[in-house]
Amino acid sequence: MWIVFSFACLALVLSNSPTVTATITVSTTDFTTRIAAGDHHTCAISNDNTVWCWGENISGQLGSSEFLDDFSLVPTRANLPTSVIPIAIEAGARHTCILDSNSDVYCWGSNGSGALGNFQGDQYDPQLLPLNEDATNLAVGGKSSCANTDSSIKCWGENISGQLGNGST
Repeated sequence: MWIVFSFACLALVLSNSPTVTATITVSTTDFTTRIAAGDHHTCAISNDNTVWCWGENISGQLGSSEFLDDFSLVPTRANLPTSVIPIAIEAGARHTCILDSNSDVYCWGSNGSGALGNFQGDQYDPQLLPLNEDATNLAVGGKSSCANTDSSIKCWGENISGQLGNGST
C-alpha cells in the first residue's frame, strides 16, 4: 500500500495564476518513520529516499539553503548529501532530524536552545551531528532531540524542564 500526497497551490499575484503541483509517494510499510509533523512544517521520506518538507521555513526547517522563503505550500527537497539514505524522520517545533542507514543523525532548522546540537545559529541545510556512536533510534520534540546509541541515550537542546534527562535544568 502507498500513500500519495498531491499538493496544489495557486499564486495569487497574477490574474492568470499558474497552478503548482507536487506529488510525493510514501510507503505505508512503516508509515510512522516516513512522515513527521512539526509545529508549522511537515516532512516526508519519499520512496526514492529523498526528503521533502513543506510549510513554515523561517528557521530553515525545510532543509534547503536554495529555498529561503518564509514558507512553502508545496514540498521542497531537503539538501541531504546524495550518499545519505534516510530511514526515519522526526520534526520538532522548528527543526527536523533524520536517522540514516549508516546510523548517523542529520538535523536542520532552528538551533534555538541548541536543538541542533553543537552548531551555531540556524542551519538551512542538513548537518551531520557528531554523536561519536551509532544511533539506532531518534526522537524529536519541541526544542530538544534524543537518539539511542549503542551505549546510551544522548539528548541535546532545550532543558528548561529537565527534558534532557541529565538531572539538571
